Order: sequence, then structure tokens, then C-alpha cells
Amino acid sequence: MCNFFSAIVTRDGRVLFCEEDSHETIIQRAGLRDDKLIDRDFVRIEIPNGDLAKYREDEIGTLPEWYNRDVVRDKCKEILTLIMPYRKLYEEDVMPLWNLYKDIVKAAQKLYEDIMKSAQKLYEESLKSAEEFCGDTIDSTLNFYDEAVKSAHELYKEKMALAWTSYDTVAISASYLWEKASAPFLSIYRDAISTVEGYIGGNT
Repeated sequence: MCNFFSAIVTRDGRVLFCEEDSHETIIQRAGLRDDKLIDRDFVRIEIPNGDLAKYREDEIGTLPEWYNRDVVRDKCKEILTLIMPYRKLYEEDVMPLWNLYKDIVKAAQKLYEDIMKSAQKLYEESLKSAEEFCGDTIDSTLNFYDEAVKSAHELYKEKMALAWTSYDTVAISASYLWEKASAPFLSIYRDAISTVEGYIGGNT
């Protein structure tokens, strides 16, 4: 779930936003060209949680001369006044789903980390056993030692690959389920804010 609230301010004074709170989505929908930094044609802004006290711009060191922070901030205030009630309702509806998604991914991450630690420990123990077996004769048993190291490393890589595949599968599945379950609420939120000036939809 993207951080609310993100917007794009254009050279002609428009403050553009969308239901996804994604700068890149807004840029794509508006057909803007993101090919220059100096004297650029738009500015990315963020207002975390809709708190105007936290208003900030991206690439603040190269803001173009046409950009007027006070004017844009006032326009954002008007937009937020209109859409905040709908945003709060949306977040109340989807927050249980979002928390469930995070819990699933967190559990998968912990399992991955546990397997990683176990595989690392097994690898280190295998090396230690090989070293102890060879002892002072490691030079004469170098081939055996090398094979033991190679075998331990291959086993480590195999376990880690399996662990990553498992994590990735769970994370992708959880993301799909989150998007599917939250889609109806996002649609209601999108319809509610679509009449506010500056909203830019997917077919624009």
C-alpha cells in the first residue's frame, strides 16, 4: 500500500494525483516526459499521511524557478480537505487485509532467515569437520579437503535456493491475494475522489 499523499506539480500549475499515490503512475497517466532535472516541467511532492507540516519535494536542490511552494501547498490543502474523508474510510476497510499481508510476508521472511542460519551453520560445521579430519596432513589430503569444501558449498547453495524459492512463492501469492481482496475498496475510493480537480485516471 503506497504512502498517502503523493502528487505531481506541473509547470502550468496543475497538482495531479491518483488513487495509487505513486509518482510514476501519475507521470505515466499524464503522459509527462521525465527526461531532465534542471528546469524540469514537473516536481514530485509528498505529504506523508496528509500532514501538511510534513510537506516535502523530491530533488529539492534543483527545484525549477516556476515552482511556488506556498501556492502548491495551498492547492494541496484544498485537495486533501476533499479526499481525506474517503481516504480514511478506505484505510479502515483495507487495513486488516494489509496487516494480514504483512504478517504472511514477515513469517515467510523469518522462515527464510532461519533456513539461512541453519545452512550457514551446517556449512561451517562441514568445513570444520574436514579440517579436523585432515589435521596436520591437509597438504597430503588436499584433494579430499577441496572436495569436502565443494560439497558443503553446493549443499549450502541448494538449501538457500530452495529457501528463496519458497519465500518468493509465498510473497508473490500474498501480494496477489492482497491486491485482489483490496481491489473493490480501492475502486470505491477511486470513484469517490475522481471528481476532485487534479485527479488523473488510468484512461486519461
